Amino acid sequence: MSKYFLGMIGVLAFATQVHAQPPQGPELDNTLRLVVTGENNQIEIVQTEQSGHQADIEISGTNNGRGLTGAWHRDFQPMLQAERLLPGTLIQSGLSQTAQVRIGGQDNLFAAHQSGQSNRLTATIQGRLNNAAVIQAGTGNTASFSQTGQRNSLSIRQSSW
Repeated sequence: MSKYFLGMIGVLAFATQVHAQPPQGPELDNTLRLVVTGENNQIEIVQTEQSGHQADIEISGTNNGRGLTGAWHRDFQPMLQAERLLPGTLIQSGLSQTAQVRIGGQDNLFAAHQSGQSNRLTATIQGRLNNAAVIQAGTGNTASFSQTGQRNSLSIRQSSW
């Protein structure tokens, strides 16, 4: 029987730019859909204010997102040392980023940072002890992946500046 668990969820929004005048035209609202079931699933979502970001996140199972320890599995650490991208983090900055993430199973770690404009991410992780990290910068990058099984590791870095 699953419990609805939102205990360790952090959702933050902040502005990265100060405008002397209010933006012209329609406001770009951010949208977030978050469904978390199971036990000890953790994710922190950061969307810059009024930037048209969309995040649709579903996490089920046990210890997914940040995982039990909050650290990348040993074999995956060297790939992300320079980036300082922590497990259980989704950051959307810039304009009009889109992310759809589905995580199920046990002890799966995930993180993404989208900056720039109009980057898209579709991610599905199912299984145990999987690692996935995505960094998208620039304009118009698209990343789509699916991990199934145990101890799979994925690192994607895209830039179009």
